[in-house]
Amino acid sequence: MSNTVALANAEPPEFSAVDTGMSAFVARARAMVPHLLDQQAEVEKRTFYSEETHAMFREAGFYRMLVPEQFGGYGLDAEVFFRIAVIIASGCPSTAWQYCFGHSHAVAAGSLFSQDVQAELFRDVDFICAGTIKPQGTVQRQADGSWVLNGTFNYCSGIPYSTHFISHAFVSDENGNALGKGTFVAPRSAWKRLDDWGGSLGLKGSGSHSIVFENVALPAEFVLPGVDFADHAPRDDSPYVLHHGRPMSFLYLEPASIMLGAVKGALAEYETLLRTKTTMLPPIVPRTEDVDYRRYFGDAMGKIAFAEAALFNACHQWTDAAAEQKAGTAEFSVALDLTIRLICLEVMNTCWQVMESIILFSAGSSSAFDGQRIQRFFRDMAMCRAHALQSWVDPMRRDLADQVIKSR
Repeated sequence: MSNTVALANAEPPEFSAVDTGMSAFVARARAMVPHLLDQQAEVEKRTFYSEETHAMFREAGFYRMLVPEQFGGYGLDAEVFFRIAVIIASGCPSTAWQYCFGHSHAVAAGSLFSQDVQAELFRDVDFICAGTIKPQGTVQRQADGSWVLNGTFNYCSGIPYSTHFISHAFVSDENGNALGKGTFVAPRSAWKRLDDWGGSLGLKGSGSHSIVFENVALPAEFVLPGVDFADHAPRDDSPYVLHHGRPMSFLYLEPASIMLGAVKGALAEYETLLRTKTTMLPPIVPRTEDVDYRRYFGDAMGKIAFAEAALFNACHQWTDAAAEQKAGTAEFSVALDLTIRLICLEVMNTCWQVMESIILFSAGSSSAFDGQRIQRFFRDMAMCRAHALQSWVDPMRRDLADQVIKSR
C-alpha cells in the first residue's frame, strides 16, 4: 500500500481561532469521547482512525500543540498534551496511540534540527511525525553533501496521516565507510506504507504499519550523523521550553498516559456494568448495592487516582527541569531523566494491575467476549504492557542507582 490516506485539504483553523487554554483543550477532547467509543471496532478493522476523526483533531488544534509558536503552533507544555492523550485513550487507546506517537515527535524534531530546518518541517503547522528508535535502514552521503535513504521500518505508529517520519539509520560516507548510527527526518512523499498492521493482540487500530524507502534523496541538513533523537543532551538555542528537556523520559510519558486513559475508559464501562447488572448469587441485588462490587470499584478508583497524580507530577517535573535547563539555573540531569522514566513505569504497572486484578477479574466472563469494550481495553493495555520500553526497566534501575551513588 502506498500513501493512500490523503491529508485533509481544508484550510486549518487560524491560530487565533482556537482557544489554547488547557481547560478548552480538555473540553474539546472530552466532547469527542462518545465518538471515539463508537468508532473502536471500526478503528480496529481499518487499522487506523478515520478521516472524520483526523479532521476533528485538526480542527481542535491537536496537531499544533507541540509546534513552536514562532512557526504558528501553540507551544504548549507537557501536561496539556498528555492530558489530551489520556482523554483520547479513555475513548479509544488505538486512536490515542496513533495520535500521541505521531504528534509527540514535534518535540524531538524541534530539539534536534536547526531553526531553518524547523521552518521547513513546520511549514504547514499541523505536524504529525511517526518515529521509531531502532535503526532499520541506511543513509549514505553523496558527493554533493546530500543523502540517499533505503530500508524498511517497522512499527511506525502514527504513519497513516504523518506529514513526516523520524528515525535512526546506519550512516555511511560517500565511499561506503560506516559512520555509526544517526538520526534522519523525511517528508511524507519519501515512503510507501505497507498494509501489514492489525494482526496484533491489541492496539490493532494504532496505525503502526511498516514503511519502505527506496533510494530516497534527503537534503544534507535532514540527516544528523552520530545523533540519537531519543537520548541526546538538551539543546540551548531554542525559545521553546520543551526543546530543552531530555527526550527519553518524554517518550516514556506517552505509553504511561495511554495506559492511564485506557484503564479510565475500562473503569467507566465497569461502572456501567455495576449499574445495569445484578449479582450472580442470592441475595440478587444490583451490583451497586453489593458490598464487594463497591469495594472493587472504590479500590480501582483510588489506584487510578494514584497513577494519575504520579503521571502529572512527572509531567511537572519534566517541564520544570526543562525550564531550568533553558534558563541556565540547573541542569536537567540524567538521574532525573531516569527517575521520570521509572515513575512512568510504575504508572503503567498500577494501571495494568487495576485492569487485570480488579476490572477484568470482577466484571464477569461476558465482558471478555469479542466486541465488548472491556475486552478491547484489556487487549490494548496488554499490548502496551508488551512494548519494548517495559523491557528496559532493570537497566534503568541500575543506572539510576549508579547516578546517585557516584554523585555522593
